[in-house]
Amino acid sequence: MDQSAPSNRCLFQPAMTTNQTSPLEIPELVYRISWFLPLWELESVGIYSFLPYDLAACIQVNRLWNRTLTPLLWMAFETYIADELKIPKYVIQKHSHHLRYANFNCNLALPTIHTSRLRELEVDNMEPLAIRELTRSNPQLEFLDINMAMEITVLSLQSILEPLINLSQLELRLGQYVSLDQIVVPLAHLTKLRQLNLAHFTEMEQLDMLPLQLNSVTVLVLNCAWNRNPGLHQIVRLFPNIESLKIQAKSIDAGAPLELPCADLSRNLRENCPKLKSIQNRTIT
Repeated sequence: MDQSAPSNRCLFQPAMTTNQTSPLEIPELVYRISWFLPLWELESVGIYSFLPYDLAACIQVNRLWNRTLTPLLWMAFETYIADELKIPKYVIQKHSHHLRYANFNCNLALPTIHTSRLRELEVDNMEPLAIRELTRSNPQLEFLDINMAMEITVLSLQSILEPLINLSQLELRLGQYVSLDQIVVPLAHLTKLRQLNLAHFTEMEQLDMLPLQLNSVTVLVLNCAWNRNPGLHQIVRLFPNIESLKIQAKSIDAGAPLELPCADLSRNLRENCPKLKSIQNRTIT
């Protein structure tokens, strides 16, 4: 599972109780003990394995443990893991209100999801209307990752992002033609957005005139084929307050020389990004 292990378990504070006869009947202690169960195991940098079996066994001890620990088991959800574990759809639907971190991949069948308290959401190849329903139900989202091979319009992207006034990190992986205007317009109202990751775009043309600027973004990550995007070096002009630029440069064909427009990119950075402190470059062939 390629994601950071969820750690903010304080989202699930059990109800206070009194007059307990045993420490193991106090929800607060049971909840605290659960922190030490190996629910996620680090395999390598950024990659964790899901190990639900110990926590699932604890949930079966009694009703109090079930009520206290079930939200922790369902705090994070990924479609591939649910499919591998062969979790019935009715079980997922029943517990979907506990979700705080979710990855939905629509290459696999999904049940109806009833969640309104998500903090982080990743969606792969999901219809824009379905994504919009999720963002409308979860306006408190802080992180959103959209990976979509199908074409998406400016209005569709705008309707998806419109409720997310608290969004601080956005990843857009859209394998299609896109103009700089198509990026800026849907993001203009996201005043708390700090990090923007853009990937897989093609045929981004050069700017004739500068559209709106996104002043809140301080970290910009670009993961695109530069030789397929002649206007990509100009994109930094839209983010005058970036402090960190991370470039994951791609060549189209394996082994092909990579032509990064260093001179044009440097000029745009000098002229438009006075707060820039660091540049990281990783070439992918």
